[in-house]
Amino acid sequence: MIRGFRGVRSESRGPRLARLARRAAEEQPGISWIKLDRSSQTEAAEPTGDRSVLPLFPMSGAYFPHAQPELSIFEPRYRQLYNDILVSGSRRFVVATPNPDADSIAEVGVVFYLDDLTDVSEESGDEVKYVCSHRVLGRVRILKVLNPEVWKDASTYLRAEVVDYEDDGEVSDEDTEEEQEEVMELLRRVARRQEEIGGPHFESHISDYANASVSENGGLWTLADVLAEYYEYLTSEKEQTLDLDIEQVYYKYGLEDGEDEEEEFRNFMAAAEGNEQRGYSTSYEDDGDDDYEEVDLAELPAKARSELFRLQEQFEEEAAVLHGDLMEFVQAMLRSTCHRQRLRIMRDALAMEERRLAARRALQM
Repeated sequence: MIRGFRGVRSESRGPRLARLARRAAEEQPGISWIKLDRSSQTEAAEPTGDRSVLPLFPMSGAYFPHAQPELSIFEPRYRQLYNDILVSGSRRFVVATPNPDADSIAEVGVVFYLDDLTDVSEESGDEVKYVCSHRVLGRVRILKVLNPEVWKDASTYLRAEVVDYEDDGEVSDEDTEEEQEEVMELLRRVARRQEEIGGPHFESHISDYANASVSENGGLWTLADVLAEYYEYLTSEKEQTLDLDIEQVYYKYGLEDGEDEEEEFRNFMAAAEGNEQRGYSTSYEDDGDDDYEEVDLAELPAKARSELFRLQEQFEEEAAVLHGDLMEFVQAMLRSTCHRQRLRIMRDALAMEERRLAARRALQM
């Protein structure tokens, strides 16, 4: 069942989803991006008027106003970011979606406020420095990235000049009562479709904690968070299916050769996630110690390689559609300028999902 997401989103689920994020970004021409021009030099800037200068944390994921995300921080540059916002007392930074292949970030992002921080370096062997709780204060438009040259060398974190991104006037629940009911009815229909098919589905009492109102807590932004989590869950489900299919290829071609089966299967799956010519280095646990094993795909049977690449390509085709839909939904919501517009975006997203579920149901019959 799908709940409002309140987990850690800072950590990637591996090379597969990193590729999907890049692919999805490439296929969303409607998103407005800020180019990170590495040829320019660092510019000094001070807050003036309605403009602010804040640290910038490019990060994939769905983050909406009033959410309460938790992040695990391990990169040196972002350790420094947290140290600096604690020393300055600001406790604020901007999160925006990156487009890695194009060296750019989404123009509209959100402002995280650090509520709590726990140093877990001793418990994690310094692999993770901080576990941090935040709340999302609101949205900003990024006007300029002040030090784009550090994006690739990771010598420090990015800094950006931003301005608040706000609605064009206020809209009350009474003004949008019909649109809200339309969204909630669509949500109920999608939930029924989900239960018919089986698999991930919205809870029957979802309206107890998320609705289409203007409320900051439990309103439309919360509902958007729930839908975004659902998209991510579907992608995870496809990942699990891919892993099972790869396992079947593994057993089909009897790739034992006397090695430990679990270890070899990990290596085989690592090869599937690597580049298409050589292999991919991955880590796995072995009696408590981290080891690394590189698999050369050229050493696998030709038919096994062919099936493996077919499965990987099929997964990426299907998951890229989900990733693209999620990115388009998130950016449309963040760029919206009134509650009524957000209701239309939510209505269209739910209607599209209802059609997808109906098509899937038809295939089952």
